[in-house]
Amino acid sequence: RFAQLSQAEIVGYRELTDPRASAAISILSSMMAPTGLAGRTLLWVLEAETAMQLMLDHGRERYSGSFFVAHAMVLQAVLKNFAAARRWYDLCVALEAVAPAPEIGGRTYLVIGYYLSAWFDSPALAITCLEKGLQLGTEAGDPLYAALCASAVITAMMLAGTPLDRVLQFVESRAATLQGDGGAWANACNVRNLCQKLTRGEPIQAADLAQLSALPASAGTIRNNSLVNFGIALSVVGFEDQVRAWLAEIGPGFPVVNAGQPHLATLRLLEGLFAAKDAQAGASERLELTNKALSELRQFEAQTGATHHRPAILLLEAELARASGDADLANGRYARAAAAARQHEMPQLVALICERRCELLTAERMPDDAALSRHEAYVAYKRWGHVRKVQLLEAAHPELRALAGASQAGQGTRGTMATMAVSVGAQATTAINDALDLASVLRISQEISTELHAANVVNKVLSGIVQNAGAERARPGRR
Repeated sequence: RFAQLSQAEIVGYRELTDPRASAAISILSSMMAPTGLAGRTLLWVLEAETAMQLMLDHGRERYSGSFFVAHAMVLQAVLKNFAAARRWYDLCVALEAVAPAPEIGGRTYLVIGYYLSAWFDSPALAITCLEKGLQLGTEAGDPLYAALCASAVITAMMLAGTPLDRVLQFVESRAATLQGDGGAWANACNVRNLCQKLTRGEPIQAADLAQLSALPASAGTIRNNSLVNFGIALSVVGFEDQVRAWLAEIGPGFPVVNAGQPHLATLRLLEGLFAAKDAQAGASERLELTNKALSELRQFEAQTGATHHRPAILLLEAELARASGDADLANGRYARAAAAARQHEMPQLVALICERRCELLTAERMPDDAALSRHEAYVAYKRWGHVRKVQLLEAAHPELRALAGASQAGQGTRGTMATMAVSVGAQATTAINDALDLASVLRISQEISTELHAANVVNKVLSGIVQNAGAERARPGRR
């Protein structure tokens, strides 16, 4: 019956006046938290739906929003009815604006931010919602849900590609809050340890990984969070085998244990990426898993209308093209994936994509293009604050440090760089004048990497030369 009403009709629904109905709803509200935390999902759903039926019969009251978000969460996490969940999400936000219940704000905004906003909008907006829940939970004396909101912020930050030093700063500044839940605090301690090492450039030790694995399986969702959230950060510094082992362990049960949680997308990306790498090494049967992961990510995008899954989708499409032996197609898709990741300000994906593209270009004997992609990955890892990976890249490619120093020294002035060749199609190349500085080269390379026609590539290069030289126009010539 609620579904047949408009948002305005629900927000303006008559107020509840029956004291017995009000008392029953209050009892149901007090039962929701312990029931949910105990994993009694069916009973939790029954409580929420019973309260909504009482409100239909007797009128809306101040805790309506908490039951509505619970209903939206069920629609998204259990029934996978994203269209209906979106409608209820919008309703919950509207209802909180006109009839807030700050005493249960930690609970309400945990669901709004983690289970709804992170799916339908963006990880950045989810962080904003969860931080509000953290604040309301703290002010209302609800330490458990304040801690859960803080823990959820960490996952949203990792999804958004928040610089690792800022993740560390958040954990340290919210230590007292995170201690409101034992599982959240255990997870936060692991996050703090890994972020400290990655941002300081300290090697990760076996004991650090053992701490993540040591959380008991009974910790459920909390244990799984770090195993997935640090999947990219650890796999790019030599621990891909360990990440694969974790995913093999938790992957099958993740949609149930972590039902409706947004880092399911990260799990699918990693599974699809690792399977594609196996296929490229000869295990072609693994492509089935990559296609399955890609299909699920496409469904997320289509059903939620959110665009932040696009970089992961394009990355897996590039990996499939690479596995099929079509290097040109893979190269173009890597470029589009990197552009999408930049658009969504996700440096962790920019870095991963550019590094994968560099490996492809190196294998295809295109050293100049590979060098550009490597430098783009290097810059993105620095933006992400992954100092350990930056150190490894500098050790393997000392020229990166020199390029970074030259770029910093040339800020505000025109630097110079040796002539570089930019690929056009599979064979032809166009030389860029040595007056181009590093920033110009990188910008032009990003722009032309998604072009499929040679004429457009030439236009992009000439436009960059004009801007860099301060000229009015440029024309190609033949000699």
